[in-house]
Parts: sequence; structure tokens; C-alpha cells
Amino acid sequence: MYISIDEGFLGAHVRARAYSERGTNSDYARKDSELHCLSVLNCTWQNTIEDDLDWVLGEGYVDPAKLALITGSQSLPGSFDQSFLILASDPRPSQQNGQLVSLAIGCQQSTGILSFRFWRSRARTIGSEPKLDICTRKVLEANLENCMTVVPTDNHTIIASIPPVMEPFVIVLKGYNFENEPEGGLILLDEIEYFAELDQPENCVEKNIDETEIELFKSGKTEEIKDDEHVVSGDTPDVQPEPHLVSREVKQQAAPTIVNASNSINELILLNENVDNDCQSLQCLMDQENAPCDYKRSGSGASGEGYLVGWRITTVKRNIANKLTGIHTSPDSSKDKPFLVANFLGYNRAKTVDRYVLEAPEFTISDAPGAYLSFRKFLSTKGLYLSVCEDGFATRCFWNVYENSAKPFAREWTKEVVLLPGELTTFYIVAWQNTSAVMNVGQVGITEVGLFTDSQAITPLC
Repeated sequence: MYISIDEGFLGAHVRARAYSERGTNSDYARKDSELHCLSVLNCTWQNTIEDDLDWVLGEGYVDPAKLALITGSQSLPGSFDQSFLILASDPRPSQQNGQLVSLAIGCQQSTGILSFRFWRSRARTIGSEPKLDICTRKVLEANLENCMTVVPTDNHTIIASIPPVMEPFVIVLKGYNFENEPEGGLILLDEIEYFAELDQPENCVEKNIDETEIELFKSGKTEEIKDDEHVVSGDTPDVQPEPHLVSREVKQQAAPTIVNASNSINELILLNENVDNDCQSLQCLMDQENAPCDYKRSGSGASGEGYLVGWRITTVKRNIANKLTGIHTSPDSSKDKPFLVANFLGYNRAKTVDRYVLEAPEFTISDAPGAYLSFRKFLSTKGLYLSVCEDGFATRCFWNVYENSAKPFAREWTKEVVLLPGELTTFYIVAWQNTSAVMNVGQVGITEVGLFTDSQAITPLC
């Protein structure tokens, strides 16, 4: 069944229709991959009947000009298979919302990591843009807990930590604040992934759950809880981000002012974005800070983000790779820790240079005698290169794996520390392959990227 959203609002090739989740044979997720939603056509996340709006399925190639007009972004959703989730509404009270709910998790005894890409429409008044909260909800309760409001990032990638919950619960993505007049608002999501050690209820704190309560949960109905201490709703939209919020703040530009009735994007006045970068934005997948990975991911043969393009966030359990040249060891032996991977498939008929680039946000470091970049890397295939450079084409590099790493091809995770040149305002971590070799099939992994004040990378710069 098709919904009443204007079929042309994201371009002539996009259609929007009712979303239906993929069914499962179990009340609880048996492994974290069951919460992955790279393709919305094969996704277990579901709508609930207790909210005001439904998430719908978008399919097709998004018109770049229309997306830029609505969101100000040049990066297109649906990079996996041109499917994505849409929450859209005409103007309505801020508290009215649409919730996307994960498959139930029996319990989780350690922190999990939720990753997805996020777009939202601009508004005529700054602050009136749609909002998205990440929350948890215990199966037998109605209240949302551990809520954090998503802050947009330049590359649209959101990475958030989900705290341990010792009884059955779900993760909830709640979109609200569609009060912009007269257009309303829009939220787009794609490439949802979740990385955690899931457990069954009997392995955590016991709580009696009878069959009636399970049926209530599966039907979307819950008993109302009177205690509203942790309730997050549209009545309190200015919730301050909790420590779990990991996306750095980006100031939003105002919506374009329409000069006349023409639909041409060239006839709109667009305000420039004003982005505040800080030291925290230079950290990526650092456990102690729960930092975001706000690095831009690009490169020839690897443009954009997502499955098998750009640098992709994965874990050993989710990583598909050759047994000899791929990454099959976690950066942390005690858990399935996420890392960024560049996947080289080798040459087929013609030699083409795949170049994977991680571009750091622009920064300025003052009152410091020097700054050291530290990261952990995994590289086990000769013919693949890894460098830290002043440009994304790797023509001006001040560190490379052959000359500066003690263990270039150790087939293990090794810590690297790089002294950054003075007056540097950005840097690029570049992986590419040597065209003199016939085949270079393998992977390069990066994790725990951060800045430090000492050559041992012990004292964080921020």
C-alpha cells in the first residue's frame, strides 16, 4: 500500500510506500546482526501502534538537487541498495512522534554501539528542525530511558553507545518536532547497524515475564508507568545530550529563502554552514571518550560510505574477508570491538588504483609544543600502502607504514604514533594499492584514532 507522501519530493525515481519489517522466529534477538538494517527491504526494526506517525520505506535514486534543497546535503541516502527509511509530516505539535523499534534484546551486560546515517530537513527558523532521539525501553514498561538527542554530523554518520540493560529491552529511534511552517519536516535513515554481546534473559537478572505480557509487547501495547522520571517526550524537547551522545555538534544553516515560484535551486538564497570543530571531533572509536568517527570517508574507487565503499565500520564477527589477507582478530581480545576497514578486491582486467581516504576535520591546536596522532592499524598484505599525509592524494606524506612502522605486516593490531607537523590544520589517513603488482587482495584496518600530547600516546590532548 502506498502512502500519501508526495511521490516527487525526493525526485522522480523515488517511491515511498508502507514499511513492513522482516519477521523472526524468536521473541529475542539471538545475535546483534539481527538488528542490522543495511537494506530496509530486509530489516527487523518495526513501527509501533502507540505513536502518531509511521516510518515508511523509500526506494530509488534520490535526486541530488531536491535533497540539497530539503536538507542542504550533497550525500545521498540508500547507498547499499537504494532503500532507506522516511519519517515525514506536515506541521504538527512538537511532541507528536514516530518511533522505530528494534527487535527485543534479552539482556545486554556490556555497552553496545549503534551506528546509522541520518538526514533531516532544514527549517525556516533555526531550532525548528525535526529531532531524533535514541532511547531504550524495557519490554514490560512504557517509559523511554537512556535517551540522547542526535546531533547531525558532516558525513551523516551517527555512532552512539547503548548502555548495559540487565533485562529484556528494545532500542527506540524517536523522530519528533515536526513544527516547521508551512512545509513540516522530514527525517531519513539508512545503514542501521548494531554491535554488542547479546544474551538471553535467563542469563541476566531474573524478572518474571508471563505469556500475556509477551503478547502485549509483541502487539505494541504496554502498561502505562506512572513514574515519569526518565520520560523523554515532545513536551521536553530541549533534553541535554547525556554522556552517551557521541556525535559532535554542528550548527545548522537556515532553510533557503524562496525568491520566486521557480523550483530551480539556482534561484534560492542559501546560507553558508558554520561548523565548529574541536579536539573531540578528531577522535574516532576511542573507548574512553565514546568519541564519534567524524572523519570524511572518500577516495577513488571508494567514494561515499557504506558496504564495500569508503571506510566501513565493522567488527570481526561481521567482517567478510579472505582467511589469509583479511582481518579476523578483534582490536580488543575481550570483546568484538568495532574498527574501520578498507577492502581491496584486487585487479580484475585493468589496473585501477583504489584509494581509501579518511579526512580529519579541520582543527587548530594552540598553546601546545606538539601534537601526536595515535591509531591502531592492521595490515597483512604486501602491495597495500598506508600513509598519513597533508593531502588526500598521498603526494605530501609525513608517515608511511614501510618507513615508520615497527611492524608493517605483523598480521596483528599494532599501535602507531605520528608527530603532526606544526601549523597543520587537517590530515589524511590514506590506504591504496601498488599498481606494479597483479593482485592485491586484502584489508587495512584502523581504530582508536586520537590526539595526544606525548610520543607514547598516553596523555590525551583533549
